[in-house]
Amino acid sequence: MQANRAGFRGMAAIALSAGVLSFGAARDAAATLLIEQDFQSPVDSIPDGWTAFNEMATQSIKSWGYAGAPANGLKMVRGAAGSQSGVVYYSGAGATLTNVTGSVLLGVSGSISSSSAGVLVRNTTLSGNTANGYYFFIRDTNSFGISRSPDTHTTEGTVLAEDFTPSNFSITTAMKMEFSAIGSALSAKLYAWDSVGSNWDEIGAVSATDTTFAGGGRVGLRVGSGNTNRGAYFSDLEVIPEPASVGLLIVAGAAVWRRMRPRRMK
Repeated sequence: MQANRAGFRGMAAIALSAGVLSFGAARDAAATLLIEQDFQSPVDSIPDGWTAFNEMATQSIKSWGYAGAPANGLKMVRGAAGSQSGVVYYSGAGATLTNVTGSVLLGVSGSISSSSAGVLVRNTTLSGNTANGYYFFIRDTNSFGISRSPDTHTTEGTVLAEDFTPSNFSITTAMKMEFSAIGSALSAKLYAWDSVGSNWDEIGAVSATDTTFAGGGRVGLRVGSGNTNRGAYFSDLEVIPEPASVGLLIVAGAAVWRRMRPRRMK
């Protein structure tokens, strides 16, 4: 199965700019509520409307350079005295979300030994290396999966589903993850960039059912690293709150009702 990259990055219905949600060109005929952040700028910082928890050595926009990836991305790396894990989460308008679908480009900085990286949803509590909510991750066992409440750099909390044998899994190229949390249904797909065909090739899929976190919470990007100078890159994050999650959006102080349509994962 292939997903064209141009289609993945597409036009945003609502683009995140300077921490404010503003209307842009519609993705399809029905209005779709979309949080989009490409993490291309500002260099050496993180965008407005985003907050870092646990200051790792580097949590800022840096040059990426992996095959299939944009020029820049959010780089989260553990330093000699840095925390073993870190989270950068969206803290702007409409940040509390329950039912979401989305996608992100991600890749590992250096060896992935004793490391993981991925997307955190329905998060309300961050304490030390523990983050409650659901975690869609890749990790050093050449696997990707879904867990509940990751608590260290190597222990992903309670693992709900994991694929240990995705084909073409490589830390030397960009990967794309699509994720979905709708009610108790959790699912994810992982893609690898095919530089020859210039396509995203699906290399695995996981799904699980869990009712532990049914309420709203934050969406963020998490990295856990057992080694110094190790971490991950992220770019082109798209998060779509589904109708059961958001019906009212506050934009520049005004309440705007939008009809929303669920996004289908490719």
